[in-house]
Amino acid sequence: MFLFLALLMIITKSSSITDLMEGTSPQNVEWQNQDSTPFTKKFSCDNQQSIGPFIGKIDTNIKKVFNNLQPHYSLQVTLDLLFIEYWSGTSNYINIIIDSQTIYSDSSISTSNFNTPNNYCKTNAFLIFLYNQQLITLRQNIIHDNLNPTLEIKSSFQCTLLSLYSVCERLLIKNVVVTPQLCHFTCLTCNGPLEVNCLTCPNGMIQDGKCTCQNGYSSYNYECVQTCPQYYTSQNQKCQLNCSLNCQSCVQSKCNVCENGFILYQGTCVTTCPKSSSLQNNICVDFSEQSTWGSEYIGKYFDGFDIDLLSQINQFTFTFNSMLSKQTGQIFSTYNNQYLLGGFGVWSHGYYTTFFNGLPAHNKLRIYLNAWFIDNWTNEQFIIKLDNQIIYQVSYQSSKATTNLFYLNSNDYIEEIILLIEHTSSAAEITFQTTLSISAYEASLALSNIYILIDFCDYHCDICSSNQCTTCINPYQLIHNKCALCDSTNFRNNDCSCYIGYYDDNLNQQCQKCKQECEQCLNAYSCTQCKQGTNLIILPNCMNCNTGFYYDNGICSKCNLNCLTCFGNEKSQCLSCLNNQILNNNNECQYCQANQFINNNICQDCQYNCETCNDAQICLTCTQGRINAPSCICEAGYFESNNKSCQPCNIQCSTCDSFRDNCLTCSGNRQNPPLCQCQDNFDQNTNFIWCTDCSVANLDIKMSPNIKKLIISFEKKIRKINPDCLSIFEEQTLKYLGIQPICFIQQFSIDVILGENAKVYFGLQIIFQINIIQFQECQNSVAQFFNNILLKSTDLEAPQIIFTKNQVLLSACSNNPDSIYQIQSYNFGSSPITFIDWKLIRVTQQDSKITEIIENLKNQFKNQQQNIIFEFSNDILEMQNEILLELKYLNFLGIQGSSFITIKQLTAKLFLNVQLQTSQYFTSQLIQFYIQVSHCSQTFTNELKLNISTKIGTLYKQFEIAFGEYYIYQIEPYLLNADLYQLNIGVNLKENLIIQDSFQILIVNEEPSIQLFTQSNFLSFSQILLIHGQVKNIANPYPALEWDCFDITQNSECKTLNQTKLEFPNSQNLTIQPYTLTPFSVYMFSAIYQDLYQFATITIVETDVPKIEFEAYPDVSNGYINFYDQLLFKFKYLEIIQNPDLLMYTGILSNSNLLIKHFRFNYLELQISLWHYFTVEQLTKHMTLKINIYNPDYFSPSQLTIPLKINIPPLQCQINLFRVNESTITNFSIKITNCQDENLPLQYRLVLYLNSSDLKFDYSINTIQKGIILIDYQYNNLFQTQLTGNGEIQLMIQVKDNLNGICNYTNSLNFTYEQGTLRQLLINSSSISETLIYATSLQYEDNLNVQEIKEVIQQQINYFSNCQCITQKQLLTLKTLTIKYIERELSDIDSELSLSKERLNKINLQMTNLHVIEYDKFEHTQKEFLKVSLLEETIEIAKYINELYKVNNIYQQKKRVLTSEQDYDGKNTNNYIIMDSINVITEIQLQNQIINGNQQTIMTDSFNISTQKATQKVLENTISSSLTAPQVIGQNEQQNNLNSSLETYSYKMITYKSNPYKYDTYFMNNYNQQNDYPLYQPEIKQLSNQVLVYNLSQSQGIRYNFENQKENLIVECVSKVQDNWGLDACKTVKEDQKVICQCQYVSSTTILEATQQIFDETIDFFSLQTIDKMLNCQYQSIIFTYIVIIYTILFLWYIFYGYKMDQSKNEDLLFNSTKVAPSEWDMAIEKAGGIINVGEIESEKKIPAMEGTSSLRKETQKKTMFSSNDSQITFEDKQLKRPQFEYYNKMLASKKSVGITTNVCSGRIIEETEAEASSRSKTAISPNVKLALSENRSTYRRQQIIEDQSLYKRYSTQRISLCKAVIEYIELNHKVLSLYYLYDKDCSRVYRTIMLYVSLLGEISILTFFGKIINLNTIIALSILQTLFGVIYRKLLQLFLKSQKLCLNYIGFNLAILSVLFFLFIIFGSVAKYQSVLESSLWGVAYLSSFILDYLLYTNIQILVFFVIIIKFGNSETVKKYLKLFLNEKVYIQTFGNS
Repeated sequence: MFLFLALLMIITKSSSITDLMEGTSPQNVEWQNQDSTPFTKKFSCDNQQSIGPFIGKIDTNIKKVFNNLQPHYSLQVTLDLLFIEYWSGTSNYINIIIDSQTIYSDSSISTSNFNTPNNYCKTNAFLIFLYNQQLITLRQNIIHDNLNPTLEIKSSFQCTLLSLYSVCERLLIKNVVVTPQLCHFTCLTCNGPLEVNCLTCPNGMIQDGKCTCQNGYSSYNYECVQTCPQYYTSQNQKCQLNCSLNCQSCVQSKCNVCENGFILYQGTCVTTCPKSSSLQNNICVDFSEQSTWGSEYIGKYFDGFDIDLLSQINQFTFTFNSMLSKQTGQIFSTYNNQYLLGGFGVWSHGYYTTFFNGLPAHNKLRIYLNAWFIDNWTNEQFIIKLDNQIIYQVSYQSSKATTNLFYLNSNDYIEEIILLIEHTSSAAEITFQTTLSISAYEASLALSNIYILIDFCDYHCDICSSNQCTTCINPYQLIHNKCALCDSTNFRNNDCSCYIGYYDDNLNQQCQKCKQECEQCLNAYSCTQCKQGTNLIILPNCMNCNTGFYYDNGICSKCNLNCLTCFGNEKSQCLSCLNNQILNNNNECQYCQANQFINNNICQDCQYNCETCNDAQICLTCTQGRINAPSCICEAGYFESNNKSCQPCNIQCSTCDSFRDNCLTCSGNRQNPPLCQCQDNFDQNTNFIWCTDCSVANLDIKMSPNIKKLIISFEKKIRKINPDCLSIFEEQTLKYLGIQPICFIQQFSIDVILGENAKVYFGLQIIFQINIIQFQECQNSVAQFFNNILLKSTDLEAPQIIFTKNQVLLSACSNNPDSIYQIQSYNFGSSPITFIDWKLIRVTQQDSKITEIIENLKNQFKNQQQNIIFEFSNDILEMQNEILLELKYLNFLGIQGSSFITIKQLTAKLFLNVQLQTSQYFTSQLIQFYIQVSHCSQTFTNELKLNISTKIGTLYKQFEIAFGEYYIYQIEPYLLNADLYQLNIGVNLKENLIIQDSFQILIVNEEPSIQLFTQSNFLSFSQILLIHGQVKNIANPYPALEWDCFDITQNSECKTLNQTKLEFPNSQNLTIQPYTLTPFSVYMFSAIYQDLYQFATITIVETDVPKIEFEAYPDVSNGYINFYDQLLFKFKYLEIIQNPDLLMYTGILSNSNLLIKHFRFNYLELQISLWHYFTVEQLTKHMTLKINIYNPDYFSPSQLTIPLKINIPPLQCQINLFRVNESTITNFSIKITNCQDENLPLQYRLVLYLNSSDLKFDYSINTIQKGIILIDYQYNNLFQTQLTGNGEIQLMIQVKDNLNGICNYTNSLNFTYEQGTLRQLLINSSSISETLIYATSLQYEDNLNVQEIKEVIQQQINYFSNCQCITQKQLLTLKTLTIKYIERELSDIDSELSLSKERLNKINLQMTNLHVIEYDKFEHTQKEFLKVSLLEETIEIAKYINELYKVNNIYQQKKRVLTSEQDYDGKNTNNYIIMDSINVITEIQLQNQIINGNQQTIMTDSFNISTQKATQKVLENTISSSLTAPQVIGQNEQQNNLNSSLETYSYKMITYKSNPYKYDTYFMNNYNQQNDYPLYQPEIKQLSNQVLVYNLSQSQGIRYNFENQKENLIVECVSKVQDNWGLDACKTVKEDQKVICQCQYVSSTTILEATQQIFDETIDFFSLQTIDKMLNCQYQSIIFTYIVIIYTILFLWYIFYGYKMDQSKNEDLLFNSTKVAPSEWDMAIEKAGGIINVGEIESEKKIPAMEGTSSLRKETQKKTMFSSNDSQITFEDKQLKRPQFEYYNKMLASKKSVGITTNVCSGRIIEETEAEASSRSKTAISPNVKLALSENRSTYRRQQIIEDQSLYKRYSTQRISLCKAVIEYIELNHKVLSLYYLYDKDCSRVYRTIMLYVSLLGEISILTFFGKIINLNTIIALSILQTLFGVIYRKLLQLFLKSQKLCLNYIGFNLAILSVLFFLFIIFGSVAKYQSVLESSLWGVAYLSSFILDYLLYTNIQILVFFVIIIKFGNSETVKKYLKLFLNEKVYIQTFGNS
């Protein structure tokens, strides 16, 4: 393989493109300006000296196009940039771009930051003293595929005026290296280097990423060419190097002679030796080939440009002083077409270190490198360390510095270093170090061509000493200080002793063979035992022979059979003879002739009648026809003629004399010798012995030549009889005729086709039933049969077995024995073969093991069953020995046959494995052979290619395969005619033929067969009878059949209704007109074509029984059926019937052994599988399915018979399991042997079950659902794997033949998992079986390194996801087992779910196509197997989705996002993807179901899926168990009459064990982490129109049971109806611990808790856990914090400001919005007319101040902040002796009006009107004051004042504008604005502010506490709750704060303070318990949004609506009446006045 890849690299080798390289000669600069004009400036440093080369000075944007790159997928770019002159650092930049991809960018570049010396490149004599320069090295890899890339350099190139100079930004560029990473040479474009990474092709086509040229063309250098160039040949349409370019002679794909001018290097021709080699004897010898035991590179670094620069850089760790080294930004540099490690500007001070671990055993370490000493070195040193020990140290040698390679006018030199160090450790640390301590721009070091190798002390050594191996790698052992295998390759036993027949020469690992005369020996000359079975004798030479043998070159060869002793094996080399022989003059031993005897060593003749004799007169045996030796007379029935010969008598004579007609006795029943004639009433027939009449029959019984048929011939025509063999023969004869023999009645014979296991024999007496045979001209039945004995005939053919091959090749390499299979047998009938013996015919050399071989083969006789197979153990003969064996056998008649097999022992270290079919192939079949070559030699590698040549018939083919690789050799149908072919296979290695083998391939035409088709087996006599005949597999498509008929009812030939005989013409079809046959009769019609027969039984009934037609999938009439196939039959009942539910369906399935299984089904569709009714052992090749459909309207059922052709799966397989320790995890070898099957090759699959119950479950459903497929189907019958488990585990091995017939075999093991064994697993990371074992073992391991496991699992999943080396089911199993160890975000889950859903959709489409497309009979088994595989994958996807569902639920609990209500189609959450995927699974299941078939169910931890197709009746029965009343499905019109028509439905029931809607935003449940409830998701759909059935009428609905619920739990049933969840669709019933939902709708249904949750969460909230979370909460990041702070600040500010406003209003005695009485009534002034001016100002007061007024005012001003703002009349005031004031006060107070408010204080419309004054107060008139009062007038005046000042009055009288009216109305009614604009004596601003603040905090606390449920229903509920809270809480505060009692005021005050504190605790505690800052912030945004909407939008809209009504309808008293009901009374008075 390595050589092959190396050859490919010659075609696809990366070729770097360079430009402006240091150390090379100047070159033309092909750069361009930005406008594509040439860039002509050329520049190099030091006064134009060529030490650059640079280009520039670059002061403009430039570019260069690199043309004609080869197709590639990425570029590696490196280059050096030098910034020179002056870079200001202001607004400057540089960009380096390749095809729009920026590979370098920098800005604000300042000269002040440069560190390269100013004299590095002397560009300007003045500037070099001012400014440093900056040298940087760039390296970048980019994705790229343009063949003509453009490299652009863009910069600002600014100029700056400094003093007298204008200095500019300049660049220099050098060492440009562009290295493309090339595509495979077959691609045109690609995304990787492999052959399968192609994206487009040069020509031809692409498939699975591979490009293939069109026919006649081959791929070469990214083109398709017709002819490959020189040195190339076309192989598989690719031009491949023969071995090397410029090669003169190739051997085994390697060059051994090069053309002139070229040197040989590792099988290739080169012009100069590579750097990693040296020239020896004109051959380049690689460093790795220069040690005795071989070497291995452990490092190859920096030897050119075509390297993976990044990986080589990463191999070194650079430790350095940043002030001195790595000044260019990289640890490498470039010079003269090579990368250097270190270099100028890179490495002065510091050291590079590289590490190697896990080195194989070795004893030497070699290092090759070149060290570059650059610039100003003095006495510094270069040091190399190995494992921290100095192994090389050298000082700078100035004498070697003769050339200036770099800069600074200093010479440099290169030192070549070669080191050889003893080293045996498995790890190595190599350090390269300098002692420089100056800048790398002054002196530096570089390394190149670094090669590090280890030298082996032995190829297989584990531990080396300094000069030899001390310990070998297992299983190698030390033999004479060398590692070797103690096995057959070295002829040693496990203890390294030599095999018998070999000796140890104490020099070589391989034992030497004894000389051929020895069985055992001491050395090459002395035997200790002579060769057994060779007849050699006399030690120690063993060169003498036993009698009958002669010595011949080391062996005793057998004398000629005629010799007793001899000197050679020729018959003329006898020394003495055996008895009864004579030695003639030619030294030959000869017998006398048969009719001679020996007399004095002379042969004399016997007399005429003797066959043999020992005397002239005495016969020992008689001549033919004579008996009774020694007299030897003629036998009975013969007479002796005159010439002494025996002649036969006449047939009438039993004996005769002298002549043939002279009878002495008569034969048979003849009488009266010598004439012996028949009696008068008998037939005078001279041709038979017996005389016959109507009661006597003379028979002639014989077998057909192929012994398949027994032919009983009569001398007369016989009448038709029932052809059933059971009615013809007696039981004592039937038992010999086999199972189900078939009888056909001919005119003169009865032909019996023998059944399976027939046991007839010569001499068998045939006994007929009494009165069964009757001659046509006779009225009586035959009573006596003569000659009814089966006689042996001479035309019978000998039996023969054809095996897969006639030559067996034995190899010591192969672990599998070679085998020969029977592919065909002839002349055995249908009975088993009787084996007689294996006989040795010929042998090349004597070998004692031959007897062992023969005995082993004989022992296999008893194991032979249906398929014959013989196994030959390997490595049992002497090398290069060959023997010929004869296998003898008998058929059931005792006729003998034989086959010959050659056995040859191979010496090659490789062997050929070819898997063929064990039966014949058909010409119409795609023929496949599987070819594999394996080896057991250490000199071969699996990558080595072998050339295979095959020839069969005229077909010849060559191809290449690697060791162990299976090649599928295909022969298309009809390429070969029917015949027995030899398949010759040759294996060539390096042009040498290694193995040659041949196989026998039998190709036959398919056997012809007759098929009869009728419209029905039950017909009315008024119906036409039509039987269609078809002969399959013959050339004539329309053959004429011979038809016959027998009336079974009458036991006679068929007659018409008028009793005339029915006769039929020969034709393909048989037609009988109506009213021809007799009703209630059963007729058997037979069709005959040559030797083919077929029957059809028809029953004639009274009426027309409906016919049955059918369609089958797969097509059972033209294909094979497997044991596990799902057979789908769709029947068409040819009768108009509206409802097939009214019919009754039964079926019978039977095999050839008459084993019958009955079953019933429910519809015109039937899905059946053989495994439901039969075991594998009960299968026969031909089976029958009979269908009966009974209609109550008819007396007889309709019948249909369907023949089935069965593929018998592999039988009798044995599992051989080998393990190191059966109770722990270890490596297992599992081998399956002795499988019996005709359709090879076989494939094997290994499935692990962790317990027996899982295995039983999968057996019950015939699908792998709980098993773990460790190794998928492979052709190798040997599994090498690990196992795991804890307890009894089950291994199931599925064996599949070429027609996909599967048989399962199981084996159980007991495991005890030992902790810590996890570390022993996953040795081979590319093995899926080991990975699955590792993943399975995680559940048993207690001490897990979780991080390590995550890394391992993720690595394995990534690998297997991309390798395309395992099945999707295995990948899903791995993901399912390890899902909890993989960290996944929600996006990852979404991605996995989307992939799963996408795959399910593809499977659904594939399943649809499988049901639509018709396939060939050889293809449909593949499609059936594909269907099973897709269903298994579907189940595995369901299991994986189950795990993802659980993980997703965990994430949903942790991460909840507030979302608005959206349409259903917009909810694309993970759970919706899961539910969509599960729905696809149900569609896949339904595709594989039939109507009224069984329910199919998939059960997982999270959900159960059940599906069914059904008619109304069956569907009702299916769900009736869940109903409280009978259920009717369907629409109303269907429900009216169930029997009137038929509707079919699909039924799905998905049960989620946890509600998938639980965390969705719109679901109505509260979030509850503890409790979760199942969800039922049913669906019923009409199949005819795909309409969903939603409602169930005439029923109480479907019952959903929720078991095991808490008794005190309060729950409600909810159902999703038309995308909305509601409580009204279901009725909730509680029964003990069970909750029942009785639902009318077919929709998703679950339960949720009602009130219990709120209580539980409240208890949980007030806990220490909440306080702890509050202490750790980041409140500074939460919006609610700032909302509360803002509210609090505004509250405190408005408390102060509102108080001042109230006080101001109080002092001014003004009320807002209305004129009311002043607070000090004693200041009122009486006007003329007794009218008091209530609103009089101070200057109008006429009454002087009186005593006590000041004190009154003082008392009046003693108000708390929470009291009313009006003046309260104190108790002392009432006692004043001022009757006039008291009167005023009381009088005015009697009708005191209070201002109108809509503030929160009011809560309702309030008008305070004092009660009428008491009679005392009314009459108590002050004597000093006279008041003229009119109560009516006073009231009217107040009302008039209020109405005049009302808002509506002022607006209607146009005193204010509409805008002003709107503003005033909003100011008075808005609950926030009213705090400022409304002065209310009943409710102060302070009071109202406190109320608003506390209620706002309360609302926020409710929102945060209950706000964890993020759905619209909850938000609405919270809004209502907030509103109710505000109303109730304000009422409560009003009760306390407004009270006249001071104690209640203080209670209210404290209540407000405590409420504030309580609400703040609720707010901040709830926020702290949120899952994330984001969640709390979203709720804060939600609150702000609702606040803004409420206070700015909703409130104002409400106010405006009422205002509009007031403006439009203010004059209407009716409107006012209704408005007064809705408006606050104060608002009403304010608006309309007090009218």
